[in-house]
Amino acid sequence: MTPCFRRPVGAADRLCLLQNVEVRRNAEARPRRPSRRSPPSRLFVSKEREEIVTPANIRGAPDLVVEILSPSSASRDWRDKFELYSKHGVKEYWIVDPSNRVVWLASLRGGALEIAGTYGVGDTVSSTALAGFSVKVADIF
Repeated sequence: MTPCFRRPVGAADRLCLLQNVEVRRNAEARPRRPSRRSPPSRLFVSKEREEIVTPANIRGAPDLVVEILSPSSASRDWRDKFELYSKHGVKEYWIVDPSNRVVWLASLRGGALEIAGTYGVGDTVSSTALAGFSVKVADIF
């Protein structure tokens, strides 16, 4: 299992910890941090597709990408990355907004990502791309 790599403390760390625990429990996916410009906060590739992960990079679309919004990245994450991930066939995209304590889930439908749900602190986000993976939004924040 590859551990998450992040700076200490914040929504990304809590999400990373929750994902690592849940991934170990379900053995469905492996968390990865790609080495490229403007990488996503987190990405996951299912165990069934782990052959696309190489030591140098990931050769194909991840199953799940998670972006943690910041004031400097919000427009890029909503506009540019949403379009990029849609174009390349990412099955699911979570946009995590720590300021508003909200998670948006977008799913690939008909070749394009579409917002499938908005989740607040009292909700649980369940992945449609990674069977059995869910996170309580309150645990992220």
